[in-house]
Amino acid sequence: MLVRIMLAMALSCGVAHAGESIVSCDSSYHVDVVKPGMILVSGAGGSTARTKITHNVDGGSFSLDDKHVVLYGQPLKVHPKDAQATFLTLYNVGDGAKMALTRTYGSDIYSADFSADGKYLVVSSAYSIDVLDIANKKFESHDPAYTPPFSMGECNKK
Repeated sequence: MLVRIMLAMALSCGVAHAGESIVSCDSSYHVDVVKPGMILVSGAGGSTARTKITHNVDGGSFSLDDKHVVLYGQPLKVHPKDAQATFLTLYNVGDGAKMALTRTYGSDIYSADFSADGKYLVVSSAYSIDVLDIANKKFESHDPAYTPPFSMGECNKK
């Protein structure tokens, strides 16, 4: 148990938390938590969109093409029956930050990253690697050692 806790702490280093912005790779978009349950997506040309979110923001990322942003975190109100739950929300950025999909995990999410072509979202959690086909909104679950057969988007910020 102690090893799992230490691993979770080590993996969470560098993850954006509420109060910090989630910034796109080219820095043209960012997401900020305005207040619990509300985020502000700001983008190129001064465009902004406020939208509701059902959870805290412990981390997230943009697709390389800035079409999508995924955010994940603990519920706004923790209930004893699902105290370990983590929520994941996918937004379409171009549609005024319209919510595209939500999913609940029974454990911590370590990371959520997009494929290089932006077609897939790969979610790493304590028990699995899940791959979301974004266009079809279908998840496939794999064991934690799984490596996707496609290249992942890498942000080369300096």
